[in-house]
Amino acid sequence: MKRTIAFLCTALCMVQIAVADVFVSDYMSVTKGKQVRTSVKEGVYYLISGIDQANVEQYLYDNGGQVRGTAQLPTNDASTSSYVWTLASSGQGWVISNVGTGKSMKLGSSNGSAIKMDSSAQVNTIHFGSDGYLTILNSNGQAIDMTANGNNPTTWSGTTTPNGSRRLKIYEVEEWSVAEHKSLSLVPAPKYSTVGEGELLLDDAFSVSVEAFASHDVQQEILADVARFITTINSATGFECKAISSNGKLNIRENKELAKEGYILDVTTDGATIEASTSDGVYYAFQSLLRLLPPNVVLGKKGEADTHYALPVCRIEDEPRFPYRGFMLDVSRHFFTIEQVKKMIDLMAIYKMNVFHWHLTDDQGWRAEIKQYPLLTTKGAERRSSYDTPITRIEENGQVYWTGEGAQTNRKYGPFYYTQEEMKEVVRYAAERHIDVLPEVDMPGHFVAALAAYPQFSCHPSYAPEIWINGGVSADVLNVANPQAVQFAKNILTELCEIFPYPYFHIGGDECPTSQWESNALCQEKLAQMGKTSFRALQTEFIREINEHLSSLGKKIFCWNESITDNGADLDLMKKSGATIMCWNPCQSGAAKAASLGLDAIITEWGSGCYYINRRQSNDYGEPTAAGSGNDPVSATYNYVPVPSNVSASAAKYYKGVQATFWTEHVSSNEYLEYLALPRFMCVAEAGWTPQEMKSWSSFVRRMTVETKMLDQGGYIYARHWMEDYVPRQAPASVLSAGSVVTFINKSPDRGQCLSDNNGVLNGQGSTCTEFTLEAATSANKFYIKSNVSGLYLYAENGNSGTAVSLSTKKTAWAFDTSTAPGYVAICYGSTSGNAINNNVNNTTKTRLFAHGTGNGASFWAVTNTKESNNLSEGETGRLTYQYYFRGIVVGSKEFSLTSGAAYPSFAEYLPSGYVVTSAPSLTGTIHLKKEVIEIPVEKVPEPGRYYSFWNNTMEKYFATHDEGNTTFSTPTSGSNTIFFYSDDALLSYSRGQYIGGAELAPIGEKGSQVSFAPSLRADDAGICNIIVNHDGYLRIQRADTLDNILGTQSQASGAKSYNFHPRYVISLPVSIPQSGWTTFSAPVAVTIPQECVGYVATRFDDSVAKVELAPIYPGCVVAPHTGILLRGEAGAEVQLNITESGTHFPDNLLQASVPATNLTEGINGYLLVVDNGHITFRQMDANLRQLPPHSSWLSIESTSPSIGIIMPDSETSIEAPTADVTNSASASIYNLHGQSLKSPRPGINIINGKKMVVR
Repeated sequence: MKRTIAFLCTALCMVQIAVADVFVSDYMSVTKGKQVRTSVKEGVYYLISGIDQANVEQYLYDNGGQVRGTAQLPTNDASTSSYVWTLASSGQGWVISNVGTGKSMKLGSSNGSAIKMDSSAQVNTIHFGSDGYLTILNSNGQAIDMTANGNNPTTWSGTTTPNGSRRLKIYEVEEWSVAEHKSLSLVPAPKYSTVGEGELLLDDAFSVSVEAFASHDVQQEILADVARFITTINSATGFECKAISSNGKLNIRENKELAKEGYILDVTTDGATIEASTSDGVYYAFQSLLRLLPPNVVLGKKGEADTHYALPVCRIEDEPRFPYRGFMLDVSRHFFTIEQVKKMIDLMAIYKMNVFHWHLTDDQGWRAEIKQYPLLTTKGAERRSSYDTPITRIEENGQVYWTGEGAQTNRKYGPFYYTQEEMKEVVRYAAERHIDVLPEVDMPGHFVAALAAYPQFSCHPSYAPEIWINGGVSADVLNVANPQAVQFAKNILTELCEIFPYPYFHIGGDECPTSQWESNALCQEKLAQMGKTSFRALQTEFIREINEHLSSLGKKIFCWNESITDNGADLDLMKKSGATIMCWNPCQSGAAKAASLGLDAIITEWGSGCYYINRRQSNDYGEPTAAGSGNDPVSATYNYVPVPSNVSASAAKYYKGVQATFWTEHVSSNEYLEYLALPRFMCVAEAGWTPQEMKSWSSFVRRMTVETKMLDQGGYIYARHWMEDYVPRQAPASVLSAGSVVTFINKSPDRGQCLSDNNGVLNGQGSTCTEFTLEAATSANKFYIKSNVSGLYLYAENGNSGTAVSLSTKKTAWAFDTSTAPGYVAICYGSTSGNAINNNVNNTTKTRLFAHGTGNGASFWAVTNTKESNNLSEGETGRLTYQYYFRGIVVGSKEFSLTSGAAYPSFAEYLPSGYVVTSAPSLTGTIHLKKEVIEIPVEKVPEPGRYYSFWNNTMEKYFATHDEGNTTFSTPTSGSNTIFFYSDDALLSYSRGQYIGGAELAPIGEKGSQVSFAPSLRADDAGICNIIVNHDGYLRIQRADTLDNILGTQSQASGAKSYNFHPRYVISLPVSIPQSGWTTFSAPVAVTIPQECVGYVATRFDDSVAKVELAPIYPGCVVAPHTGILLRGEAGAEVQLNITESGTHFPDNLLQASVPATNLTEGINGYLLVVDNGHITFRQMDANLRQLPPHSSWLSIESTSPSIGIIMPDSETSIEAPTADVTNSASASIYNLHGQSLKSPRPGINIINGKKMVVR
């Protein structure tokens, strides 16, 4: 075997010269020799490969502690040695070690587990087949398996006969060569670069010139970028660099052969040249040039007076891998100011990312001003409490910690939103940095914030959902079968499209439940009309309608992958939409499906450690709360392959880019955002720019050590430990004391293996950390360590090496050695010199005692998540507080002084002003904390004078009345028959006008039964009250919709969920307009006349002509309770009259209110509204016509005429519909009913050229 060197050095030697950060490294190449087919031996260097399912040969290498595969051996790369292996015989098998890292290969212990590298010797067996292939197995019989298409080999049940995906090849290394290589420290790494000798000095004489480009527009864009570039240089250096017409020290010229965002930067000692075909290419060349200077320059910050500014002699030929390189920021769950948003855009520009995905709306808040719908920001931008976790960043003894109190449930959040001018400013700011802004309005799901402001567009318009203060997926979605709701969405998008010039708009489409559509009559009808059976098809149809609308505005759509991956999605419609699919879960199969439909895909893998970057950075002490377990290495994000090797070339062309996605449910500040995002943000940036075959984790880590200078000067907060030698954030020594609550994470072999209590079994290799309490032992500086899960103690029978450590009722006194391995502790038996708890053992015995004096990694633990002990000692008394809150406001509390070991008290009670505990606490366990506050949400029991619907969570049905007959029933669909008015200890049906009389309706005119409410007696039920009829009967929901409700007994009510109801406030009353276009109305509450109608009162009766004169009540006016009115609107329409607090009284009104259905008393002369041959009149009531409909009005006058006509107001003899030529006329005079000038007619009544006209 020929070798030109005997040993490979993998450490990169970084030399910082005066001009820039340049790496000088030994770059190596390796040549594959002959395949070994029968046996292996010690002292030989090998390459190992496997054939994946795509029949591609993948070479195994150590990728930062995990074995990965690649189809090409690297050349001229400092990490080449990580592909080279040696074998050592142990007598029982072979230890397979990596030359580059010195660690040995460790197969997992279960099917599908990763293959990792271990600092201790791991013994495996090797079997050759007759065909020369081999199998590598561990002691449990698991083998290396290539079913993950090679990029991520896993462990699987093996066989001694090589076959299928377990067939490996092993080659001798033929030749290594080594050469010194200089490389530039740039992130993202350029496609090609070389470094020469010498430098180009920057001083006052430095100038920039631009040769003529063929396109005048491109020329002007470049000149604007040049001006900003020079301003940046001058403000950072103090020089007076200039732009000149020609022959500048830096000259820019056109090269039409280069890609759209590509460039060539050539620096010599005499000058520099930039070549590009567009202004984008010039801008990215500027970014690379700025990064070759001291870090203050790219930030535009004034440097030290003696700083040397020069460019290294170099040549860069560069272009991005993907056209889309995005960063998404969720501002719904946590709101960021414009300045905070700009700071992240600055980072995007530095790392050559080009699309800012702005997630503006979600269930947790609406953040974009929509002038047509002001309630979106007055109501939709505020929630009753914070969703984030307020934390503070502190520094102590050179270490950084995060501390906080958890979510503040009593702190109102908002209203927070961006004005349209602010959004335009972000678009302008991003455009200067060659970044497009992709706005997202998530719909039809994740739409709660909008529906809270405009509930008429939901599937239950009679009540508004509450804006969410937690995570998850809400069932409240847009009613996509309601044309007005779809128009609502279109109008929002129309307004936003005027702000955002990017030719794409993201419309969400993710995580949209169909449950409310399934029980909605409009949705059922539309699905039937479509001829579909899956309600998911309604979403696809909605996407089609929105896509057509946006297309008319010059936009294309983005959607999350559920739009094509959810069962029932109409793939033909999606294919025709031309949507770009943002793939998150399932990411790769979603991208594959998109490509099969001819749709572009953006990769933003959500899985552990990948492109959802709002993740915990470690399990260390003081780590802030975030997604993930803290065990996800940054290397997993960097090494993720967005286009797997098995994707065909014809499909790969649809993979258009990558995105770093950041959700903010745990974030409460900009520095919190930065800490969680960095450096994963840079990993995704490099994935979007640098070719896959040129990426190197080891190179990235070295380059990121240089990036820390820029990040520090820019004031960015980042997870520094990923760019330095890792030393965990250790709890201060004072916390290793009696009463402290701690967790332990092992130092080796894999950071993140926790000391865990698994149902009383101790596991030193757990993925979830158990909290342990330190109790003082009888000897000084020794502790009993008690699990807070099982209450058992860490115990060893004796202190001998190899003795198992377990959980037991017995106690061992442990001592902590904090000096042998800085940043870690050894948990020692008896004394600090005793054997320590070690997790480097087999699968049966997870922990044992072992020596630690040499710094054995597996015997040391990081003490994490330590907090001051709040535990009660035996016999000690603590304070328990039940704190009641209603919609974010504390309305009461109850305190208990309880001794340790006591049970949590369980009860239900009424509170002042109608508040009631929704459910009695049912906490398991016993009192064990000194101070404990348990927050309990409460509701108000139904108050007199309000309308309610009564929902049973268990049965998922409303209490309702039949349209005919006197029985009640239950239904999953809300409507007028599920609305009841509570007053005078009685429930009045809105649709029937009759009172509840037991499980049935009382006869018309009778008061019915006495109704009251009591708190639910079931602690585990989400319903909050029982409906009590006549003191001892309890209403109960039946399971079948066709069955009537029944009365149960009190004992049944205390034990059956079917008796428990959640009273929902009704905020609007539905009114159906007959075909005549006229109806009457009255209610015991104040209501607002809707935009679709005009109301009237009767103010004067002229007996001589037997007519009554009407006076109009225009839309937006509020009518006082018990006011009889007429309503005029579109024939067949259903309108919603919003309930409000107070309204206008009309003392001369001749119309009387009739709220309950009743029979007119004998001797009273009354008239009811009728339509006769198109004429509106009032007909006198006689012996055969004495019943007054519910929620109606009637005319009360003394007259002998059998019918009474109407006199319309002088200005309103008729209300016409405007013609197109009138509304489109530039000279049309258009006003609303308040006299405000309008640019165009709005829905409802408008005054157009002096005439009232209805716009539908």
